[in-house]
Amino acid sequence: MWTLEVDVLLKEYAMSTRRKCRSYFSGYSNEAFKPYYLHVPKTGTSFQRAIVGVFCPRCGYKLLREIKGHPECSECKAQFSSLLEGHPPFRGGDPRALVFMYRSPRERVVSGYFHLYHGCQRLQKRYNISETLPAERYHDFLRSKLLHEHGGIVDYASCVSGCVTNMLTGEKCGGTLPSLNKTALAIQYIQDAAFIGLQERWEASLRLFFSIFERTDLHTGAPLLSFLMENMRPGTAKDDEVNEASRVLKESGFRDKDELLETAVMKKFNLLTHHTSCSKQT
Repeated sequence: MWTLEVDVLLKEYAMSTRRKCRSYFSGYSNEAFKPYYLHVPKTGTSFQRAIVGVFCPRCGYKLLREIKGHPECSECKAQFSSLLEGHPPFRGGDPRALVFMYRSPRERVVSGYFHLYHGCQRLQKRYNISETLPAERYHDFLRSKLLHEHGGIVDYASCVSGCVTNMLTGEKCGGTLPSLNKTALAIQYIQDAAFIGLQERWEASLRLFFSIFERTDLHTGAPLLSFLMENMRPGTAKDDEVNEASRVLKESGFRDKDELLETAVMKKFNLLTHHTSCSKQT
């Protein structure tokens, strides 16, 4: 008798858990859900193709610059609470609509440095660097500046420190260093966000994204994943230069303010993964 009661309790618990898992994402399949796309610098421009393809199926898998004037995409932006080109910060609204990719601060800094001081207007203005020109044009200059106090990798890292924290709290990347209060607010928004992917785990993040928004059966084929994994803005740095830049940052003792977000980001990603996994159990 006791064994039977325990068995019944376990089954009821399992059913309750599955209901909770399903309800966790229930609002995302509703047409009223309008995602807020936040494009953090150097986290994968091609993610735009995924979000446009999912929320604007008539438009197809296109970059934001490709949907302008396209007849099938005329109503696409109406499906979002925000879908803007460039890297504008979160300007308010419901943080539960946030959808974005995250990249470890050191990798983002190294990539951004060789991408023309990406996100740091102070250094771009100082050295008259324009992102509209090919990155190759400035590669030798950036390589020569790597170890310099002014314009080097550590100077650039200081400029974009706290990039994600600032963007989540309404400031542009490359602005002032975020306060602890802003960091706390950013962590809260990370916990609330609809989706956070990891740039370093690109394929797993794409699969998770499609699964959350209930497009798994349509959109996880190998050709599409290969298409979405294309690097839209490849860097010019060679492996040895990337390694040297990473070494210099490490030896300098530099700590990016966004490192305070890493635990919250990983917990959120793992939570999303857990809920998508358990919601599929029968």
